[in-house]
Amino acid sequence: MKTRDHLSATFFDGCVEGKFLLQQCSAKGHLQYPPGPVCRHCGSAIAQWVEAARDGTVEAFSLVQRAPLPAFDAYVPYMVAVVKLSEGPIVETWLRRDGRTPELDKVAVGQPVTFGFEQVNGQTVPVAALHQA
Repeated sequence: MKTRDHLSATFFDGCVEGKFLLQQCSAKGHLQYPPGPVCRHCGSAIAQWVEAARDGTVEAFSLVQRAPLPAFDAYVPYMVAVVKLSEGPIVETWLRRDGRTPELDKVAVGQPVTFGFEQVNGQTVPVAALHQA
C-alpha cells in the first residue's frame, strides 16, 4: 500500500484501530483493495468502508534480501506475499511467523494467514501472519 493520502486515510485510520477496511461499491457491492476513487470492477461510486475478516491464503511470496529503498534497510531480510482475502480482494503485504520473517521452506502457496498490524516506518500497516502448524 502506498503512503497515506485522501483516498487511503480511512484505511490507515482503521489500521490504527486494528481494523482491515475494504471499500465497497454502491452498485453491486464489490469489495476492493487498495482504495481507489471508483470501483475497479464496474466503475460505480464507492458507497462505504466495510471491515474485512482479516484472514486469507498465500497466493505467492518472495524473500527480500536487498532493500528497495534505504528506509527498508533495517528490515532486511523480510518476506512479501500476495494474499487473497477471504472476501476476495488481493493484498500485497509483509509475511510473518511468530513475529519474525519465516524461513522459505516454512511457507507455501495456499497456506492460511491472519492479518495483524505493525508499525513500519512510522505508519501502522496490515501484516499477514502464517497460522501455526
